[in-house]
This record gives sequence, C-alpha cells and structure tokens, in this order.
Amino acid sequence: MPSGRQSQLDRLKRLEKPLQNEKFALLLPPAAECAEKVLIMENLSIGYGERILAKDINLVLRCGEKAALLGANGTGKTTLLRTIL
Repeated sequence: MPSGRQSQLDRLKRLEKPLQNEKFALLLPPAAECAEKVLIMENLSIGYGERILAKDINLVLRCGEKAALLGANGTGKTTLLRTIL
C-alpha cells in the first residue's frame, strides 16, 4: 500500500464495536384495499391540437394486472402517460 494512503489510515480515529445490539421495529398499517378496476379508458384520443396521435383507445386495467407500453418514437407513449396522470 502506498505510504501516503497508510499515513491517512493511521490518522483515522478507531471506533470500538458497539457492545449491545439495537433493535428496530417498524409497524406499517395494512394497505388500503384497492378497487378492482384501477384504470378505465373508453374511446380516449390523445394528441396536440389538430395532430391526433392515437384515437379510440379502450383499456381496462384491473388490480394485479400489468401492462407494457411499447411503440416507436413519436407515437404518443409519453402523451398517453401524461393524459392518464
């Protein structure tokens, strides 16, 4: 080990190991029940002004289901997410 690094280590104050183990308890309330249908979109259209990126979107996302949003650049993925938010 280079002598400069060893000098730095020698100057550090040594700490003793704690004698007792501290206990930590975290109690969280039970999660609130979720509705069966988490997201409902009926005949949704998205776009900016006169430029329609997608139209007639119909989707029902239920509790526990997963969905992926795939598409090429400029097809409205971010616009759809912003609309949902």
